[in-house]
Amino acid sequence: MIHAGPGLLVVRDIDGRTLVEADLRVNLARIAALLAACRREMKVASALREAMWGMVSAIHLAVPGADYPAHVDDDLVRTEAALAGYRERHGALPG
Repeated sequence: MIHAGPGLLVVRDIDGRTLVEADLRVNLARIAALLAACRREMKVASALREAMWGMVSAIHLAVPGADYPAHVDDDLVRTEAALAGYRERHGALPG
């Protein structure tokens, strides 16, 4: 990762190859940190996607026993929590 900032993640394009066990041992801390950063920043998008999917499902699907509005409410709570974490790390969203 070259830069992570509000609304921007820049990663370097590198020639790829499959890592072997020795590569993982040498670079484990760096790999873990990169994966953790990517996971943290994807939480907002993931929670919002689930909320939007629930909204569409509530309109177009009728599965017995499915409480789409409750799922949407839960997903919106997750979205707000993830967004709060993002704002703590990076400040307000751009725009």
